[in-house]
Amino acid sequence: MNTQNQSIIAEIINIKDSLPKKQRQLCDYILKNYQSIGLITIKELSHNAKVGVSTIMRTVNALGDNHFNDL
Repeated sequence: MNTQNQSIIAEIINIKDSLPKKQRQLCDYILKNYQSIGLITIKELSHNAKVGVSTIMRTVNALGDNHFNDL
């Protein structure tokens, strides 16, 4: 795992407990499946994590990124 991935994972771990339930659910999914996140679309992530696209965007913003692709 490269340094950028480690910092994103660490940030998710640091903030996930302060997030609403669906955003925590998304964070848990990302933490379990981080190797494949870069290979799927936002719609696929939404389906797989069982959250809405807007939840993904709110979580991305909470992590300090502006776009899903930044994550």
